[in-house]
Amino acid sequence: MYALATCLASVLRGTTTDTYLDTVDANAVASAGVPAAIRERTSRVSGGSTGQPRVVRTVSGQVPSGTDVRVGDRVRDDTHGGVIYTVENVTDPGGPGSTADLELELKRVTGAGLGALPGLPPGGGGGTPGPGTTRYDQTTAATVWLVDHNLGRYPAAVALFMPDLSEQYREYKIQHLSVNSLRVSMDIPTAGVALLI
Repeated sequence: MYALATCLASVLRGTTTDTYLDTVDANAVASAGVPAAIRERTSRVSGGSTGQPRVVRTVSGQVPSGTDVRVGDRVRDDTHGGVIYTVENVTDPGGPGSTADLELELKRVTGAGLGALPGLPPGGGGGTPGPGTTRYDQTTAATVWLVDHNLGRYPAAVALFMPDLSEQYREYKIQHLSVNSLRVSMDIPTAGVALLI
């Protein structure tokens, strides 16, 4: 894979019927442990009948060339709590003999899914992180968070959320100070929660 992977993902495929005979996603794993670069971007646009500015969120992804992923599949971010995206489009930008990453247009269909992280209850509130996970609460808005995680290693993943865990922050920089601490830097003073795995 040429892009810097942000997670390991699973490609989910298939449908089934529930007890009411409605078609629902079967979530059969077609591929697991796929390195993926999933990015959510926001932009402000004005439009619509009111002309009011609004925020538009787009999600894109890249997976290694040759990954069996199709339009209609779902991609689950297994590193960051199991967020699921539907695959809206797949593009192979490479030409003959090229091995460029596959580019995905994605649409987020589930929330943060924090209950999937070890030791965190559904919704992520309260509780004590399980082995190998750490929760850090930054209660005062600041542009720099100093996080003492005491994992004894560099975290495999760091995710920042709003204080109520309803939305994930995307714009921040991380500097590892040691195997037990790191610094998070943001452009604007922010309060929230850091989850480290």
